[in-house]
Amino acid sequence: MNKLLLTLGTILLISGCSKEPNIILNCMGDQNDGMNLTIDSSKKELIFSVISFGEKQPDIVLSYTDNDDELVSEKFFRGPKNAYYITTFNKIDGELKQEKYDDDGYSRKDTKTNQCSVIKRVME
Repeated sequence: MNKLLLTLGTILLISGCSKEPNIILNCMGDQNDGMNLTIDSSKKELIFSVISFGEKQPDIVLSYTDNDDELVSEKFFRGPKNAYYITTFNKIDGELKQEKYDDDGYSRKDTKTNQCSVIKRVME
């Protein structure tokens, strides 16, 4: 029942119009990392705030496309050999998926999945 209420609450928060407040989610990382995701619906941006080994990293800001039940980020280049990432947030179950691709654009190398839960809504 609690998961159903959390899912419903997440859907209602994210599906609002552009005048809705930003939504801040906590997305569990591994034991050394933590990450908050802010969804700015007015700017259509995903803002990742990452703490790695106890140190705050610079925020990563990515534009997104709203595809039905998912928010899909633009390509994000990181690391050697022009590998790029695409992040997808599922509005129904709160799952955040980061997929790593080779520079050919077809070979998916790795997928990392985190579960997110709403922390708060922030009025801008």
